[in-house]
Amino acid sequence: MLDNNSQPLDIQKLPPNETLFALLKWSAIPGFSRHHWGTDFDIYDHAALPENYKLQLIPQEYESGGIFTKLNTWFDQQLTNDFFLPYKNTTGGVSPEPWHISYQPIAQTYFNQLSLELFEQEIQASNLLLKQEILQNSSEIFNSYIININQGNS
Repeated sequence: MLDNNSQPLDIQKLPPNETLFALLKWSAIPGFSRHHWGTDFDIYDHAALPENYKLQLIPQEYESGGIFTKLNTWFDQQLTNDFFLPYKNTTGGVSPEPWHISYQPIAQTYFNQLSLELFEQEIQASNLLLKQEILQNSSEIFNSYIININQGNS
């Protein structure tokens, strides 16, 4: 578990509500990941990995001077309107994920079907850990971590 600066967090020392929001920075609530739609995927350049390097998929790997700087530049130059980076920049919710690519024509269809009501119904029917914390913060979670994305290639 990492904090906003990609530094390790000790979740054993966090109250449940803080644990929930720390998790949401880097991971989606089960059933609400764009990856589950089959429209989103993560890309890294295996050939750019130094020998014995442990891939972390953190923003610093894609920033200037990072091991995937060239790949990030390529994304900026080559992604079309059909493909975009929904978490390229921070939007106040999910941490930046410059490796996360979305196929817009189909993803937009699923995105348009999301609603706070659907989210709350699915959580209520689940047996997730932190379920009560999720329900108590459902509006903030839905608005900040589920529908709060970078639209298009801007």
